[in-house]
Amino acid sequence: KASQDQLVLLNLALFSCSAGHSWARALELLQSAWLRRLSTTAVTHSAALSSCVRAARWHHALLLFTSVLQVGAAADLVVFNGALGAMGVSHRWMQALALLQVMRIKSSAGAGVINPPSPDTASFNVVLTALERAGKSHHCFRLLAMMQSDKVAPDIMTYSSIIRAAARYGSWEEALSLMQQAHLAALLLDVAAFGTVLTACEKGSQWARALDLLGVARRQNLQPDQSCLNAATSA
Repeated sequence: KASQDQLVLLNLALFSCSAGHSWARALELLQSAWLRRLSTTAVTHSAALSSCVRAARWHHALLLFTSVLQVGAAADLVVFNGALGAMGVSHRWMQALALLQVMRIKSSAGAGVINPPSPDTASFNVVLTALERAGKSHHCFRLLAMMQSDKVAPDIMTYSSIIRAAARYGSWEEALSLMQQAHLAALLLDVAAFGTVLTACEKGSQWARALDLLGVARRQNLQPDQSCLNAATSA
């Protein structure tokens, strides 16, 4: 009972640190708990990791994640997604891809991870964002195929990221195809996504498709902004 009460107090303190961006204090509290051999949980570790992430201490977040795995402490999907996010924001997209793959195959080979959680849509989206920012469009398309293979449902954020990756490299065919896939999945993309596809059509001199897209946007009660209109007229 005493140890359970201590754990509750520790978790409350860590959540307070996370809200106040007191990442150093959070790490001190967790280290102290481990030294006292208090049985911490995935909630404990996710709260400490969140403190580092919210304070933009990506390196410390990843060190904490590594420590959690090394001591065999509990780590749930929230902890893993937090680590993926820290890897992505700190430009470690290759590490993020590798960790995601470990989560997909549920193997600890070479990674020191025992029974990692299966990735969800948020897991893939975090890695997609990292890949898009790094300009790795071909990896983005592969990730979408992985999601479909694993029966993980893409959402609006998924399609928006991959559409941006396609449009950035002038692939209007891919961008348009992705928009159609989103429509078939009953996902309504926002004006920004339409603008991205319009820009891709502009780069490909596809004026007819650009005008069709403007019509689709208006039928969905979206108000194209000036950049959308410029892209359509320039195409």
